[in-house]
Amino acid sequence: MAFDVLAHDDKFRYQLLDRMRLDVRYVIRLAAEMKEDGNTEFDYLLENHLWGGKSEHFSTMRKILESFLDDDKPEWYSFDQLNSDKKHLEEIVGVELG
Repeated sequence: MAFDVLAHDDKFRYQLLDRMRLDVRYVIRLAAEMKEDGNTEFDYLLENHLWGGKSEHFSTMRKILESFLDDDKPEWYSFDQLNSDKKHLEEIVGVELG
């Protein structure tokens, strides 16, 4: 992690998780458009539009989700959704993401 996001309060972690979720959705949309246009140079997109880059983005999201107590986990984003987003993006770009 670029800095210790888990050291911050719940509000910060909720906000960061949502930002990271939105980043993923944005990158999925852009990567799909790029692929449709025949452009498969995804490295710049992955490294510069995912908060944690391609190596740490999803693992950081997972750590943030794990940091919440069961009763405090966000209702708007689950591990299943995270895994689905990760798999979808990996299928588009053809590389395993961390």
